[in-house]
Amino acid sequence: MESDKITYHTLKTLYDDKSASGFICSFSHLKRADYRHVYEPSEDSFLLIDALQLDLPYITDTINPSTVVEVGVGSGVVITSLAMLLKRDDVVYVATDINPKAIEAAERTAEANQIKLKTQETTFCDGMGLEGKVDILIFNPPYVVTPKEELEMAQEKKDIEASWAGGENGIEVLMAFLEQAEALLSEKGAFYLLLIEENFGIVKILREHFPKIAYLVKRECPGERQIILRLQK
Repeated sequence: MESDKITYHTLKTLYDDKSASGFICSFSHLKRADYRHVYEPSEDSFLLIDALQLDLPYITDTINPSTVVEVGVGSGVVITSLAMLLKRDDVVYVATDINPKAIEAAERTAEANQIKLKTQETTFCDGMGLEGKVDILIFNPPYVVTPKEELEMAQEKKDIEASWAGGENGIEVLMAFLEQAEALLSEKGAFYLLLIEENFGIVKILREHFPKIAYLVKRECPGERQIILRLQK
């Protein structure tokens, strides 16, 4: 299938006819006041967790991860749910976000579910020395089309706006991360990425960094269609 001809309805996914159980972890400790500053778990969060749950045999048997990293961790429900699915104390779980409120929320989510989580307030994984060490990389990038000035303001403010402001074409934040994402992955590593249908055109660019692309699950949500990719070098 040619990357520039991908459409939502013709896309062949590994788990197209399956569904999973959604959230694994508890997040009842997060309240309305938290969601003024931190992205509230939503349909895209559900889909990422479903994809990881459905792909769990591949993660455990083929990748057998030692280090799991989620960039833009938000509330922490995705990486915490994966940790609970893996049920392994020997895996290092790392979460990053530019929003200090998100870091705090993710720490509380991990603690509430008895998961050990290392956190870092930073852009992507800047300055963390994780190059070539990440076996599972997770990113739900901001994809709402926003003016350049609004994106810059969101990045400077480091609050909830940074979780959805994607720049003029909705993929500027993801594009800025691709080179680092490639460098972060170990040889056996996999990058789990959420895309919306409007951004499928980026797959051609993704293949330049990650030749192996698997289309895991797709789902129609109110106002948009979403897909989870598994990217590998």
